[in-house]
Amino acid sequence: MRYVAWVLVLFNLCCLANEETLTIGKRSEASTATVLERIDADIQAKLAEATVPASPQCSDAEFIRRATLDINGTLPTVERVKAFLADKNQHKREALVDELVNDSDYGDYFAAIWFDLLVNPNDDNRNLISHEFEPWLAEQFNANKSWDKIVTSILTAEGKRDENPATVFWFANSDMNAKPAHVKTADAVGKITQRFLGTQFQCAECHDHPFTPLKQTDFWGTAAFFGALSLKDAQKKMVKADGNPGLSEKSDKGKRGVIDIPDSKNDTAKTQYPDGTPFDASTANGSLRTIFAKWCTAPENEQFSRAMANRMWAHFCGRGFVMPVDDFRKNNKPTHPEALDALAQDFTASGFDLKHLVRRICATQAYQRSSETLPANANDTGLFSHAPLKMLTASVLESSLEQSLGNEFTAANARGKGNRPNAAANGKAKKKAGGKKAALGSPFEQAFATSEEPDDPEYSHGVPQVLQLMNGGHLAGSALLKSVGQATTAKEAIEHLYLSTLSRPPSDKEATRMQTFVDGAATKTAGYQGVLWALLNSSEYVLNH
Repeated sequence: MRYVAWVLVLFNLCCLANEETLTIGKRSEASTATVLERIDADIQAKLAEATVPASPQCSDAEFIRRATLDINGTLPTVERVKAFLADKNQHKREALVDELVNDSDYGDYFAAIWFDLLVNPNDDNRNLISHEFEPWLAEQFNANKSWDKIVTSILTAEGKRDENPATVFWFANSDMNAKPAHVKTADAVGKITQRFLGTQFQCAECHDHPFTPLKQTDFWGTAAFFGALSLKDAQKKMVKADGNPGLSEKSDKGKRGVIDIPDSKNDTAKTQYPDGTPFDASTANGSLRTIFAKWCTAPENEQFSRAMANRMWAHFCGRGFVMPVDDFRKNNKPTHPEALDALAQDFTASGFDLKHLVRRICATQAYQRSSETLPANANDTGLFSHAPLKMLTASVLESSLEQSLGNEFTAANARGKGNRPNAAANGKAKKKAGGKKAALGSPFEQAFATSEEPDDPEYSHGVPQVLQLMNGGHLAGSALLKSVGQATTAKEAIEHLYLSTLSRPPSDKEATRMQTFVDGAATKTAGYQGVLWALLNSSEYVLNH
């Protein structure tokens, strides 16, 4: 990795501030300070307080690789890298991010992420899960449907699974082996509060929380909003035979908004919002799920925007302002409260515009810093003094290999550029598939996706994974080697290999070393194959830096 001169870096850092001014949230200072200034200033203040210097701005080559991996889930093409590096426009980074969020790979990639966050295949639900949910999510993201509307569609979904893919969230939290098959309300509530509100509410399912004021009645008070859900044709023997289960919400007027607390002495709980606000369901009209969804996604509910802003910041910057990303609580304060407030308030003011949120994060100084550390910030893990080294997820690594090699890396699956099997193709091919294998995709992904927790999707770069990369037959006959063989000069061929894998041209030292290697090989093809093998097995390739 190469880095620009310090003088140019410091100058460029000063140019990052966005001149657009937004009036957001409840704080009066938002009218006089831009969102980016507030975020950057809070992070810089914490660095100054800790006397930790910030690394310089990353190079253009690093930025295009980093942003493309983070937004599209794959490497940039050689043509895109060349055009970006040659572009002299001072606003080209913002233009690149605009281009990436408007690429269909954006929706495919984040659909894959959120499918894994919301759906956990197991023996209780695997026949109920349809992979149509993933292309449905991709469609929402690519159409830039606002986050509040996406969440509302999921929370209030009903009808037949194959007609309304959003119902899959509820089927993924159901038990098809029970008699009768039913939604596991506790599982659903735990997932809803964790993913959409960033709180570990499920800790109070069986008892009062030992470390917070959260009580068991608080958990089941929220669960009471979803206690009237009913499944149809969801028994294992029905869905196994290519069935199409349905979901509905019963009127249940006799016990409306009241739920029995399992394993208790006939205790019950009445509807109550997660923040402790009671709700009298007996006098309310309409669907209780709809009422909850309206409360959950309301602009006044700051936790809804804070949860998503924190999660997206963690996706791009390696860690959230609150860690774990779904554990907001009074005794787990954000590291940068002003930055989190600014980002969340701006997200709300944008109408929960996800592409807008991506643009904001990618324009910050923290995101655009180099991953090369300084002696005085090498040990920093939470102040954002430098960009993190993020191990590529299994799906992103596989997609990147496909992009680099220029061929179908896993011929067994229909694949898109931006993630594991293309969301639309995967949904059609595996409409009623379930289980871990179907959720993970190809055999390559199963070998590399070693984490069971979707909040920590990076694979463990251990001996089996290293050996698979080193000894795999993925280089044989690759289109990339064929195209390199047609290069006019060895210098041109080596540069093309670097651009195809590391998204940058080689340094003069690297070019000379690789040229010597190619000249000493039995054939030029063998030499280029050796160069490619070395690049694909380098730490620079498997890391997003």
